[in-house]
This record gives sequence, C-alpha cells and structure tokens, in this order.
Amino acid sequence: MFIRGYQYGQGNQIHYLIYANYQKSPSLYPRDYLLATHKLSPTLFPSFVNFTTQLTHSQELSALGIYVITLFAFYRVIFKIGQALGFDKKTIWLSLFLFIYPFPVAQSSINTVEASLMPRFLGDVFLLISVYLLLKKRFRLSILPAVIGFLFHPLTLIPYPLILGILTLTGYFKPPKILYWLFGISLLSLPWAISYYLSQSSNPFFVDPAWREILVSRMPYIFARTWSWKWQVATALIPLFFIYLKKIHPVAVTAVFTSYLLFLINIISDLLSIHLGLELQLTRNLYLVFIFLILYTAKTLTSRINKKLLTSVVIVLSIASILLTLKNKSDEKSYAYTPPAGYVNSALWAKTNTPTDSLFLVPPEISGFRFFSQRSVVVERKEGGDSLYSRKLALEWAKRQQRLTDYYNLDSKKINKLITEYGINYIITTQIMPYPTIYSSTDWKVYNVKEKDD
Repeated sequence: MFIRGYQYGQGNQIHYLIYANYQKSPSLYPRDYLLATHKLSPTLFPSFVNFTTQLTHSQELSALGIYVITLFAFYRVIFKIGQALGFDKKTIWLSLFLFIYPFPVAQSSINTVEASLMPRFLGDVFLLISVYLLLKKRFRLSILPAVIGFLFHPLTLIPYPLILGILTLTGYFKPPKILYWLFGISLLSLPWAISYYLSQSSNPFFVDPAWREILVSRMPYIFARTWSWKWQVATALIPLFFIYLKKIHPVAVTAVFTSYLLFLINIISDLLSIHLGLELQLTRNLYLVFIFLILYTAKTLTSRINKKLLTSVVIVLSIASILLTLKNKSDEKSYAYTPPAGYVNSALWAKTNTPTDSLFLVPPEISGFRFFSQRSVVVERKEGGDSLYSRKLALEWAKRQQRLTDYYNLDSKKINKLITEYGINYIITTQIMPYPTIYSSTDWKVYNVKEKDD
C-alpha cells in the first residue's frame, strides 16, 4: 500500500460505491442520466458494503478495513499456491514482491493488484482460493469459495468451471461426480445469467461503428487489436515460456490455457463485432496467466541467479516502482493519484448544503463529485466504463463529454445553452464566472447559476 497507494472514492471503485449508495437510498440522484440509463448487474457487493457500513458507521472505514483484509488474503493465497507448486520460501517471497509492481498491460492496470476495494478484487481472491484447492486436489471444497466469489463478481469466476471441466476431461479428476458438481454450479449461475442477459436485451447483437469508436477511445485495452505490437507479441510469446519450462503443474497449465481460450473468444467477438457484454472480463482473465508467469519467473530467477545479483534486481525494482508511481501521481489512473482537495471539499459541501435534486456541471475529466456529493452531475469520465454494457449510455456519455471539451474555456453562450438544456443548478470550476460564488475551497468555486452576480 505504501508503494502503490490506496484509493477511496476514486477509479473504478466509484461505480460500485455509487450504486451501493443508490441501493441504500433510492431517492439519491433523481436527475442523473447515469442511474436512469444503466443499472449495475446483480452482485452482492453493494449489499455487503451497506451492511458493513452499518457496523462501522463509516463507509470509508468499512471499505479500508475490508480492503486490507482482502489484500492480505490475496498475498496469502499466492503464498499458498507457491507452496502447493513446491517452491521454496525465497522464490515465493520474490514473486510476492513482483506483484507489487503495477504491470501496465496495454496501458491499463486491469491485470494488476487492485488499489481499492472492488467486487472483482474480492472475486479474484476467491478464484485464487479455488485454484489453490484444485492444486491440493480438494475439488469439492474448491466449489465453496468459487460460489462466494461468483456472488460478488460473477464474471471473474468464469474460468473456474472451465478449469474444473478441462481437468476432469484430461483425467486430473475422476468423473462423473465432478460433472454433477459442474451441473450444480451451472444451475446456481443460471438465475444471474438470465438476469444479466435480460438487462442486455436493449443492446444490439452487433457493435456498430459508432459504438465501437466510443469503446475503443475509452477502453482500448479490452480490444487486443488496438494494442501496440510489443504487447501483442509479448502476449503471444508467453506460452513459449511455459513450454520451455516443461515441468509445470497440470492446474497451472489448465489455468493458463483457459485464460488464453477466453482471450481468444474476446478477439473473435471483436473481429466479428459481436456484443457479448463480457469483453472486459475476457481480457482480464489473462490475470491468471500473469500470476503463474510471475510465480514461475521467480522460480527461474532464484534457481539461475546468484544471491547478490538477485538482491540488486529487487532493489532496482523497488526504486523503479516508487519513482514510476510518484511520477504519474497527477494521472487519475495512477495509484498515487488523489483528486484536488478543493474539488473534494466542494463536493462534501454540496452534500449538506444543496437540495437532493440539484444538478451540477463538473469538469468531465475528474471523477468523484457524484460520489462524494451524492448529487446528480451532467457527466464524469469514469462512467464511460459502463458504456461496454449499454449502447444507449455509450452514445449519451460520448455526446456529453464532447460538449464539455475544453471545459475551463467554455464561453457564456455555450454555458447558457448547457444550463437551459440540462437544467443545471450549480457549476464547479476554477474559472471566474458571472454567477454568485456560494462556496470556495483553494482554487475551486461553486457557482449558483440560477442567480446573476451583481
């Protein structure tokens, strides 16, 4: 956490905490286009957050506590997987260190350890616990964490039944009992699958050019065809490393194969422009590949590099990780990023000093005002991630983003047009505007646009 940072109310976590607040208080965000256009797929996470918040009386404290426990569980299960593979402690500790470094796969952090509490991070931990139990040949017990993980983030657990099925077909486990378990898991997931695809029914089966252009510009990392040739080559060559090693545990081989199978499905759906609604998770299932890649890379290093050189490598990686994180601290995607203090203070002020049905015009490139203020906004950058699941949201989000281009230099004519069209009550900006300033913090000001400044 020291090297990588911790995020609350930032990044992708914003989606889920906003929906948790909305689930707890449906009267929130009455004029917000996001909540009116798109609903979160069924998941236990919002209810879980609200329940734990009742125990601590603080959502922020609750999120931090659960995150620390989840982070510890993540590293602990990686340690246990290393032991199950027969690695010594030196190798395992090196692999744990390598996990600290945020590998920016295709300019994205989706394949790294999360820096905030999110349902997919909980899903990751439960998936890895299931994989560990498969390594120990305790397949029946492995189903329990898989089911719990499924309830938090179903898409993260997609590899589990595939891994279990392939291991059965290849003779690692004996049928037919496991096939019965797979059938049971399928029945359990059926209600969610039906609910999920019904929520996707308003989307076309194919991704048209307009929708694809928005998705590629907002989330290029989920489309392998848009990756740089270096990442494409590196991803294609990773299997050669496992072939070179030869002696690999069957569960590790199956996990890597399953990840690439899902990745291939993603590429095919992209080539055919078929909308699966799973594109992000199919790409992110390469996560299992990186986990075993790092574990076996650490094994290779400890067996072939002398102790002094290995120590030097660790020191260099430590310094590089810290410097890279600090260098990018102003980038919202960085682990060290924090939103401007005045901006957050303005949001917290708005939460207690403005009507619930207020609508705010905020800078489109900064996220968090909707969450911290619990007020509706015209548009924020982060909700663009939900465009993957809704064409309607994608087009509306892109239109609003486009209209707020060069936000800090919008002229009076454009501002007045936005106020009239959307019914804006307040503007958050660092610029001087011809409206009464009702709150300010550092460079940030809250303007009441319903009154002219005399």
